[in-house]
Amino acid sequence: AEYMGHHLNAIDLSHNGITDRGAIALTTWLQSNTGTSFVDLSGNKVGAETVVALTGLFKFHNATLDTLRLARNPLGLDGGRNLGDMLAAAQSLTSLDVSHCEIPAAVSAVVLAGVAAATQLQSLNYRGNSISIDGAAALAAALERHATLAEICLNCCDLTSAALAPIAAALRVNRSVRVLALGFNRLGPESSDVLTTLVQASRTLESLDLRENNLGHAAGAALFDAVRRSPSLRILNVHHNDFGARVVRALLAMIRESETLEVLLLAGYDFEPMGEAFASALEASRSLRDCDYVHHRDPPAVAARIAEVLE
Repeated sequence: AEYMGHHLNAIDLSHNGITDRGAIALTTWLQSNTGTSFVDLSGNKVGAETVVALTGLFKFHNATLDTLRLARNPLGLDGGRNLGDMLAAAQSLTSLDVSHCEIPAAVSAVVLAGVAAATQLQSLNYRGNSISIDGAAALAAALERHATLAEICLNCCDLTSAALAPIAAALRVNRSVRVLALGFNRLGPESSDVLTTLVQASRTLESLDLRENNLGHAAGAALFDAVRRSPSLRILNVHHNDFGARVVRALLAMIRESETLEVLLLAGYDFEPMGEAFASALEASRSLRDCDYVHHRDPPAVAARIAEVLE
């Protein structure tokens, strides 16, 4: 025990069938350990009682634990409520993963309001937990004050364009968020204005994931126009968004004129072959170095030209 206390700085107990009883025993051991900075309990069976124990650990004992992974545990409603308290106490925490923890939208505001109090938090993975409009507003309020949170994953959170609106507006004042994942949500064709605000408001956002949001041509064109003028965005993932041929003009203008975009992920579209126009846009691009555009109806010579440009 003495050796572990002095030398064990990382603990990975993921996917071991651990219940609250085992996790609470671990937090008891951590109370006397001053060296552990990383704990992974992902894929177990821990719930609300473990979150309470972790809150006590942060509040009274451990000031070195900076990375906590609780992904794919059944935290549920009560665990979600307790997470808000834990975040308020977790002054050493820099990375938290609570993805797919069955946290309902009803307590999302409680959890995400706690982000404001976790002043050292740099990375938050909330994937697979529903977020209400109130929850999104709580996160937005936290972002307006937060100076360290750089990476946020909100994939699969049942977000609508109305819920995203306050988050987008908060990026006008936030200067820390660099990576934002919003894939597999319900933003839809009505998200043109909110996506424009989100991209144009931030001066630090470098990576944006919007996969499978059913954006359609109007929101797609608005997004591409905003990215064209973005001062910071380097990576854009818009796989499978039903854009269609009507976004091609805005897409090509973005490729030609963006001064920052380096990676563009476009898979899953049935564009008409853009061929020569696409190759010409790539050749004129000031920044793009990687794009997964492929069209089987492009002539071989044009396909070869596109591949050569992207090499």
